[in-house]
Amino acid sequence: MQRDPSQQTRRRMVRVVNKEMRRFEENPTIAQCLTIAEAIVNQHPKSFEDTLDDGKTMIGGHSSLLSQLKTRVEHVHRNNTLAQRPTVTGATGVKEKEHLQTVAARDST
Repeated sequence: MQRDPSQQTRRRMVRVVNKEMRRFEENPTIAQCLTIAEAIVNQHPKSFEDTLDDGKTMIGGHSSLLSQLKTRVEHVHRNNTLAQRPTVTGATGVKEKEHLQTVAARDST
C-alpha cells in the first residue's frame, strides 16, 4: 500500500520534476505543469491525490501538486527577467503590467 510521502520527500520530488521539465521548457506554463501533475497523481493516487478528511477526493485531486510545481517554477525564475513570460497586451492595446502600475499610481495619490 502506498503512503503519503513526507513533506521533505515531496519537496525533493517537486524539485526533481521541475529540473526535468526545464530540460525541455525553460519556463513551463501552468498548462504544462497541469499535465505533469495529472500524470503523477494518476500513477500514484494514494500518495499524491488531494483528499478530504473523510477520504473523498477533491475535484481533480491534483491542485496542491500543481500549485507546488508552478511555485517552484516561479521560484527558480524570480530573478531571471529573460525567462519570464511576456506581458499580455489587452484589447485596448495597453500592456497589463503598465495598466496596473498606472492604476496603482493613480490610487496612491
